This record gives sequence, C-alpha cells and structure tokens, in this order.
Amino acid sequence: MNKVLKWLSLLLAASVAVFVIFLFYNVNTDEPIQSPEPFALKSQLEEQKPQAFWLNHFAKKESKGYFLPVDEVYIKMDLTKKIDPRKPYKLVVENLDPYQIFCLNQELQRHKLRYFFKKTKNETKLFVYSKEKKELYGLIKVLKNYQIDVKEVKR
Repeated sequence: MNKVLKWLSLLLAASVAVFVIFLFYNVNTDEPIQSPEPFALKSQLEEQKPQAFWLNHFAKKESKGYFLPVDEVYIKMDLTKKIDPRKPYKLVVENLDPYQIFCLNQELQRHKLRYFFKKTKNETKLFVYSKEKKELYGLIKVLKNYQIDVKEVKR
C-alpha cells in the first residue's frame, strides 16, 4: 500500500509540474514587445454641440392660456405659542477643573436647567439660565458642596 501511495504522490507532483510549465508557456508567448510610446498631453478641447433638452420644447411653445401641472407645497406653521416677556436669571461659573465640570454637568441634568458652555484659551465659563430664582438658589447650594464658585448676573 505504501508503494502505491508513493507512486501516486510522485505522479501527482509530476502532473502539477507539467501543468505549471504548460501554463507559463501559454502565458509567456513569443510575441515581441513593442517599445511603448511616451504619453502625450492632448490639450485640444472638443466642442460640444448643444443638446436638445425636453424642457426647451416647452420654453419655445406659445402660451395657450393654460398652465402645465406643478406640484404644490403647503406649509402649516403653528405660531400660537406665546413667548414669555420675562428675562431669565443667569449664573456664571468660571475656571473649572475637569472634576468640577463633571459634577456641574450631573447637577444640571438633575435640576433640568438650560446651560451654555463657553470655552476660550484661558478660561471656561458656564452660563445657567432659569426663569425661577428658587431653582438657581437650589443649584447654588448644591454647587457649594463641590467648592464651585457661582456668580449671579443681574438682569
């Protein structure tokens, strides 16, 4: 059995070798390689003839007293909400380190207050807006636990 496997493996290896040689022979034909010409930059522009669009047909037609159908868009805006004329109260928090910013952000989310971060090269400011003064005073008390200094801006 070993002899049969030995001869079969040799026969398989020889057939693969013949196949590879035949493949390389067919791929590498004896056609001479022509010397390639260098690429030339063509700067001639082809003039394009104006194409006939289907819209031009309608532009040349005389008006017959009717209009072609057009999609119409209707926009309905609900402007019944009244704007409160009171100006909101504003707090300013300056010069925060990353931990204080994290704590302040968590407290603002908990109190559900509107705020605005303004960061420049030298400082970070946070503006907190509220229509109720009680909400801001509650926030100030909590922020004193985190040693965050808060300034109230007059309206």
